Amino acid sequence: MGPMDENPSTGEPEVFFCDLCQESIPEKDLAEGKALEIQGRRVCRNCRRRLVPPLPSARLAAVLAFLALLAAAGAGTLGLVQRNRLGELAGSQRENFLALDNRARDEFRTLREILGNLRKALAMHEQKLAALEETSKESLRRIRDQASSFQALKKDFFDFRTFLQGHLLDLLDGRLLNLAERFSALETAVKEQGQALEKLVQSLGVLSKKVETGSVPPSPPGSTGGGISPSPKASPQAPDKKDLARFEEILKSSEPDKRWKAVEALEKIPSPETVRLVARVLADPDIWVRRLAAESLGRMGRMEAVGPLIDALADQEAMIRAAALASLKTLTGKSFGFDPNGSPGSRKRALGLWKAWWSKRKGSGNSLKG
Repeated sequence: MGPMDENPSTGEPEVFFCDLCQESIPEKDLAEGKALEIQGRRVCRNCRRRLVPPLPSARLAAVLAFLALLAAAGAGTLGLVQRNRLGELAGSQRENFLALDNRARDEFRTLREILGNLRKALAMHEQKLAALEETSKESLRRIRDQASSFQALKKDFFDFRTFLQGHLLDLLDGRLLNLAERFSALETAVKEQGQALEKLVQSLGVLSKKVETGSVPPSPPGSTGGGISPSPKASPQAPDKKDLARFEEILKSSEPDKRWKAVEALEKIPSPETVRLVARVLADPDIWVRRLAAESLGRMGRMEAVGPLIDALADQEAMIRAAALASLKTLTGKSFGFDPNGSPGSRKRALGLWKAWWSKRKGSGNSLKG
């Protein structure tokens, strides 16, 4: 870009500065050639005269040539006095030219010294830049080494934390499981006592009303005063292999309504085989069929349903987790503090307690609610 194009947006002349004497250079001088711009550096008119001395004008050169001709031809045409004057004039011009040549030599020597100083300064800056680049590379290497060390330390820390967590869980698993069982049993007992107390209060209220009205019937002989326990229902007959195969095919249907009706039918004939078929439906793609399966397993009252229901506590849907927990409470009377709407961490801890308890109970043959 030329000096006239550096600031085209303003109408005022722009002022630059000489790189040798730091004096201001009007933009007009650069346009008229009175100041120079050489390889990105600007030189004012004064420094330009020192760097490039002005040559003799064409008129002076013509005069000197004419005088030289006159001096050569003056022997026959001019007098002695004129020849002496021309010789003096030629000598004077020669002295001026010699002085001008000496001045030009001095200016050239000064310019050469300035260029030498510039080369030295440039070399010094190049050395500093090389040293700075080397320092930057060394710093970058150190940063990379520190990053690698940090990553290794981070890995060791997480490995140690995982080991420590596993070790502590192994140590506390037994005690925590026993405490959770005792707390769950206590929770169940308190709930049962509350229900019994509520029934007793209701019975006392009814009895007090009958006493007040005098309509209390005499108790039959041998009666304890309580209600008559209903006779247990007869266990339905387990389906044969053909029926199980038919239900298994229906559960593979692409229509959710058919799978729903199959689960309802299987719930009415609880057996180890039907429980296993319904337990497979806990992975059904339809959320409502899945929820029905979780509820049906609790109503079927079979121990084989506990394991699949515990696995269903890890379902992605809170509705399925709640249905599975309700069925587990029906079958075992325990909850182990599991909250279907709790955080993933709390659900994971409670699920671990459920699995640890079930791994100890499923082979013991004891009652689930013990």
